[in-house]
Amino acid sequence: MTISATVPAAKRDQANLTLEEAGHGPNNFSVPVRKNPNASVTHYGLHAWDDGGFLAALQELSIPGLVIRNEAGQVVNLNAHLSAQGMDMMQLNVEVA
Repeated sequence: MTISATVPAAKRDQANLTLEEAGHGPNNFSVPVRKNPNASVTHYGLHAWDDGGFLAALQELSIPGLVIRNEAGQVVNLNAHLSAQGMDMMQLNVEVA
């Protein structure tokens, strides 16, 4: 049903461009994550519905460090995916005027 995935920060643009060229829209990997609470962004994550072709497109990326979690018929929580890898989401500081 759903997919969660992470890609190393240095490979985010390559992954996003390849997925966009395959017809899966821009900026799929857009959630900044890190492996160390004191670190800056080390990876980017995504959480998406599996429309049948998206999982196959992810699997075809062949990017070192790409981790995909998909459990047939299940909703895969991005936080659980990150936790299993020792990662957490970056807190974005946004000021509202």
